Amino acid sequence: MDAGTARSLIAKYMTLLARLDIVERVEPVLSENDLIDPDHEVDACMDHRIPAGASVDLLRQAQRRLLRYIAWLGEEALPRHPSFARDEINRAVRRLVELELAAKTARPTLH
Repeated sequence: MDAGTARSLIAKYMTLLARLDIVERVEPVLSENDLIDPDHEVDACMDHRIPAGASVDLLRQAQRRLLRYIAWLGEEALPRHPSFARDEINRAVRRLVELELAAKTARPTLH
């Protein structure tokens, strides 16, 4: 491989890595403020990125909100919109597992 080709490959990799880093920074991160707003909390718990340094309390709060959401889906949405509700329940359960795995490695909080 000649020097020009090597430089071109390096430039392509640097561009790709830079774009991935930007995407990670743009994606919203789950926070305490997200859980305060009742109109926003389920979307935040389902879709926001779990922060690397999240506390166990934050993750447990998110899990409780998702469990309430799953209960609502089962009681109210499932009879009206069965395919949507089933898909959403599956998605929420997968997210619960992600939150549980993050909680197992999360830093404990001191009270």
